[in-house]
Amino acid sequence: MIIALPSKVYILRPKENEDIRRDTEEYSIYFKNIILPYKEEYDIKVECEYGGNFGEFWRICEFPYDRDCFPLTIAVYDEIGIRIAEKSCIICLVDKNKNAEFSVMSIGDSMTHSTKYIEQFVHKLENITTRGLRSFDGHIYMEGRGGWSYRWYFENTTVCWGGVSPFVFPEDVEGKKYYGDIDFEETKKKNDRPTYAYDGLPAFELKDGMIYHKDGKLYQKQDNGDIIINENPRWEFSFKKYIERYNPGHIDAVSLLMGGNDLQYVSYEKCMDVVSEYVENTQKVISSIWEYDKNIKIIINLPVIGAEQYAWGKQLGCVSGSKQYRFAVICAADALIKHFDGCEGIYISGTLLNLDPVFGFDKEPYRANKYCDDYVMKQANWVHPNANGYKQMGDAVAAVIEAIRP
Repeated sequence: MIIALPSKVYILRPKENEDIRRDTEEYSIYFKNIILPYKEEYDIKVECEYGGNFGEFWRICEFPYDRDCFPLTIAVYDEIGIRIAEKSCIICLVDKNKNAEFSVMSIGDSMTHSTKYIEQFVHKLENITTRGLRSFDGHIYMEGRGGWSYRWYFENTTVCWGGVSPFVFPEDVEGKKYYGDIDFEETKKKNDRPTYAYDGLPAFELKDGMIYHKDGKLYQKQDNGDIIINENPRWEFSFKKYIERYNPGHIDAVSLLMGGNDLQYVSYEKCMDVVSEYVENTQKVISSIWEYDKNIKIIINLPVIGAEQYAWGKQLGCVSGSKQYRFAVICAADALIKHFDGCEGIYISGTLLNLDPVFGFDKEPYRANKYCDDYVMKQANWVHPNANGYKQMGDAVAAVIEAIRP
């Protein structure tokens, strides 16, 4: 049995001794999100001095102020009262009283592209600066691309769905000298393509001496005519070259939230192989970040489960499913915890733990069938949380940020 619980769970604590209570916090650990297999017949016991076991989740909304940490154990009993699994963690309460400038780059898929959980932690904390190329409001910046898995960040060198990876560069070419894929970059300048691939990205100028990619070849810009310098370039994922090329500013932490596409279509038979690759890809990104600056803190957000099967059938037909995805997500979260938990400079964020699997997704009324006037309420989006779900995710990230901020 898997209980995907990291060794430390960071939770924001509201301000103490307010004369009029304005600051409140709440954090939940939803059992269905982290226990595999999960059965309604199981009795989930929580051994903890604080918070409460509400049947489907443990929740804390009243906080002690005489201690900053306390233990919590989740124990699973079967139908005949046998304790079949347990796992413990330390709950770390974090105060929101830090005001040192702190900059965060968020890398991810459509959940990051939406900026909603980023907006939540920026709103909750003081003096947080976001980094990245992409912004829709000039305030929140990030590196999020809908529909992308790690593979697209590693391999997208030319125009395709979702654009071009800003982290992929030709080998043996300095980051500051690489312009990018010319078709993609020049299209951004025209400002007449308000599409998913181009929205929120800045345009750059091609200067003499810079190298660009076109139709699989590398060219160098020259006054007297551009020349081909490599007809078969080799590519690499390089955070260092990204910094050299785009100069996004100082970065204190990088937050990773991947998995929505890496794990969405994974069969049970191939799940563990895909999960292993997913963890390796996470390590690849971290290694590249630390090649540039070992002082950058890494926040690994545990991938979140999706909605109920009705939403999956509506979106994908029979291609994949809610339980299959949940299986892959919990296996991946467990693998991330086993590989990275406790590593210096790496912090696990409980986005998976704190997302309400019932009310964290939008619901819509659906006609029961074509002959029936009755409507049923079902979750409407197969993988994307609603605004409230994103806020819960943002709360989890905010707690980690405040824990690692000087």
